[in-house]
Amino acid sequence: KALVTGGPGFVGGHLIERLRASNIEVKALVRDVNRARWLHELGVEFIHGDIRDAVTLDRAVQGIDTVFHAAAVLQPATLAMEDYRAVNAEGTRHLIEACRRTNSIERFVYISTVAVLGASQDGAPLKEENCPQPVERYGITKWEGETIALEAARTGFPVVVARPGWIYGPRSLDMAKLFRRIASRRFLIIGAARNLQQPLWIGDLIEGLLHCAT
Repeated sequence: KALVTGGPGFVGGHLIERLRASNIEVKALVRDVNRARWLHELGVEFIHGDIRDAVTLDRAVQGIDTVFHAAAVLQPATLAMEDYRAVNAEGTRHLIEACRRTNSIERFVYISTVAVLGASQDGAPLKEENCPQPVERYGITKWEGETIALEAARTGFPVVVARPGWIYGPRSLDMAKLFRRIASRRFLIIGAARNLQQPLWIGDLIEGLLHCAT
């Protein structure tokens, strides 16, 4: 039985669909029930609450063996650092603590981001062993969340960290904006247009996350 935080989101929603297609029981931690009503049709159990609330998390992890932690604050850039940290870092700490209290978790998949690595300084592809150098609030606080998760792993907690890159696919609102702008032939190109980015299909990400969990 799996818990998915950030269930109504782009990654969380596709992950839940894949889990239910495999007949896996799913709980979803949901902050805005109205955004998540479509998940009811998949037979998902809702836990209405917030990643920052310890009482909610204790209820969410009951009877769970696998956790996919996808909940995060990505934007806006104007949001205070304390708000990013409260969700991306401290929310991760609270969730791990709740998992430890229930003592039933077999695998905890922390869905991080390549943003923790920052930009390549010499143009060479960044690897897992590169020292993280995040430069903006999302990447910095996701790296703090990673650090919390990996500290737990060093004491025996079953953590796997995944770092997806630029994800695209159905229901990706950010990518829809990009495609519409390109289709309008009014897309503004900055610089020499030689920047490289490796997009990741949502279906491939979900298969990768399932491998992380198993």
